[in-house]
Amino acid sequence: MNTAAIPKKERLLVQQLRDFIENDKKDNVAVIAGIRKTGKTTILNQLEDYYNKKGFKTLKISLDAALDDCNILDEISEKEPDLLLLDEISFLDGYEMFSQTLYNITAGSQNKRFKAVITGSSPAHIIKLKSGKLGCRSKLFRLPLLTFTEYLYFSDRIESYSDYSSVKNEDFSDYLQLKGLEEKAPGLALTFDEDYFADFYSEIELSNRQSHLSRSITHL
Repeated sequence: MNTAAIPKKERLLVQQLRDFIENDKKDNVAVIAGIRKTGKTTILNQLEDYYNKKGFKTLKISLDAALDDCNILDEISEKEPDLLLLDEISFLDGYEMFSQTLYNITAGSQNKRFKAVITGSSPAHIIKLKSGKLGCRSKLFRLPLLTFTEYLYFSDRIESYSDYSSVKNEDFSDYLQLKGLEEKAPGLALTFDEDYFADFYSEIELSNRQSHLSRSITHL
């Protein structure tokens, strides 16, 4: 498990994913699409921490170009997780084919049935993956930039997502400027500068190189 401190506050998507993991009887794979630095890895860390405490056998893997699908499939077979968390799947060579295999094994043919949550650096690739190899076999979750409700929560203007009694009109004006977020949750105060876009495009390019299907290529 990642030894870095797990943030206490959660994005709304964490709650939605917990509902998917515990209550969705139709789909086994959750696919998260969102631009860089919106908190996808943090969400997986929070899910891992939550379900480990509940006694789930959780397996989290951060994927990169050095790994191949055989290594990952062997680890899944050996660990037999209740919950599989895969971060940066589009960095994996031939991730489209691997994703189809992933669905087949989560469905429980020879293995026991379990849930998987996967993320990727390129929302375009992830959405194509959902509409292609995974099709109707998975559920797509979009991770947006910080919503107004989440801003209120992360900036300590409300104590929970269910209590809005203290919200004022000026809070929305502050939200448009993300006022105070740099101190409360600096990781969510995105700055779209040259460095951000240089990283974004380099990760899209890497995902393109890892794609085996020409129709999955995302042109910039």
